[in-house]
Amino acid sequence: MAKIVKKKKTEKNTAFLNFSIWMFMISATLYLASSIFLRTYNNALSAQTQQMEADIVTLRTQNDALKGRNLELRIKYTC
Repeated sequence: MAKIVKKKKTEKNTAFLNFSIWMFMISATLYLASSIFLRTYNNALSAQTQQMEADIVTLRTQNDALKGRNLELRIKYTC
């Protein structure tokens, strides 16, 4: 009578382990890439926000100066 030889489960375990390692590596790479991209994008948006706030302050100052000049001209020409 022939001896029954059972196939070991190591082939399934090895395939699952290889798949798990590849998925982990892909996930880690995507995580690092996205975090670097988002940090860079956040810094760019922050710099743009600061520039826009500086422009707003400049425009408000100019607007206030023009309002004062407008008031002076109204007083001058109404009298």
